[in-house]
Amino acid sequence: MDNVFRPFLDQQGHGLRAAQTVSSIDGVLFVQADLVFIAKRHGDAALRPGSCRIAQIGLGQHQHVACGAELDGGAQTGDARPDHDIVRVIGFVGESHEESVRCEDNGNTKEMLVSLQWGGNAAGAGVCYIQNVRHMKTKRIQVRSSSGRYSVICGHGVLRDAAREISRLGDFSSVQIVSSPKAWRAVKNLVPSRFDTSGPSRTHLFYDAESAKTLHSVELIARALSRAGADRKALLVAVGGGMVGDVAGFVAATYLRGIALVHIPTTLLAQVDSSIGGKTGVNLPEGKNLLGAFYSPRLVLNDPRALLPLPDREFRGGLAEVIKYGMIFDAKLFAYLEMHMDRIVRRDAAALAYIIPRCAEIKAQVVSRDERESGLREILNFGHTFGHALESVTRYRVYQHGEAIAWGMMAAALLGHSAGITPEKDAARIIALSHRIGPLPPWPKATTAELIS
Repeated sequence: MDNVFRPFLDQQGHGLRAAQTVSSIDGVLFVQADLVFIAKRHGDAALRPGSCRIAQIGLGQHQHVACGAELDGGAQTGDARPDHDIVRVIGFVGESHEESVRCEDNGNTKEMLVSLQWGGNAAGAGVCYIQNVRHMKTKRIQVRSSSGRYSVICGHGVLRDAAREISRLGDFSSVQIVSSPKAWRAVKNLVPSRFDTSGPSRTHLFYDAESAKTLHSVELIARALSRAGADRKALLVAVGGGMVGDVAGFVAATYLRGIALVHIPTTLLAQVDSSIGGKTGVNLPEGKNLLGAFYSPRLVLNDPRALLPLPDREFRGGLAEVIKYGMIFDAKLFAYLEMHMDRIVRRDAAALAYIIPRCAEIKAQVVSRDERESGLREILNFGHTFGHALESVTRYRVYQHGEAIAWGMMAAALLGHSAGITPEKDAARIIALSHRIGPLPPWPKATTAELIS
């Protein structure tokens, strides 16, 4: 294994010193001070369906990185023949970690969630062992709209099948990917280099700062599509967070009076909220989202792997929208967040596999019953009245959207309590959970009149 891992480890600045072989614990090949080598083909039969043989490297328990390079594991020590294990780099945080892996079983792809537990042995060396294995299911959520039904597909690894899922939508003359430089750098290796369509693919990048959510950006993208030869049979794929989705969605709604749209959201906020429901638009100097359209996508692909490169601040800000769904619709979800918030902020795979599709289900139920916000859909604005005021009074320079919504929900809870509507216990729970998503920028030094205006 030294020969196999040496090039990668040298590149990462680590040395390779195998500490020992651990044969008493199923699933562990050997352990070293900083690295844990795990062979999933040992132990539980569920870990080795068919001819699948997988090994993984876990970085030190206090390190966290996005999934990285894949290597051919070759023959393992003591094996009579090469096993050709696929080796992936995973992050290991705290005492336990859950990682999704994909295996082939007689030609059928299976997604499994592997629970890894950090422990120790008699010699004092750290040991990482397989605690539990369960199969993960990709969830397909249906959304009804005036233009027809569309699917929100949630699950680890769904972007691997993006080309196939998009091909099911029909034939397109071209695929026009619209993204931001930051989002595209982070996830371009997860998105297929080409799609199974009869036409070419082109990529168009624009900056996704809130200050760029303007008609000028819409014009720049539309002109880029025109130069690329996009016609009415083109498909626009929006890859990015909520701002990219809002602007690219508005371009899709208006370019040649409407072309097909697919969302690949890359932020937590976009996966649980903004990519679902068909709201698109841009800001005007007079206010936020004053120009836009209700324009439903043909498909939304939610892959939690796309969230791994997100900065902590942006990921934690998205949790405000998750809390919102528990508050307005699902007491069980709210209680789950209270119990497991520490795991969620670490981006625990099992926790994300629950909260992302659950929030998407709630959003789908609401917008399917009230697409154009004439009644029920207004509950999705919980915390947003105050939140938008905070963003506006600080000229979108202080708060990320989720941070403003977190403050907005706390303010709404206090207002409800002062009005005799919200019980003190409920207001306290909302405020306490909102604080747990992480440090927030302070409340602005603005007068009440400024916030109201």
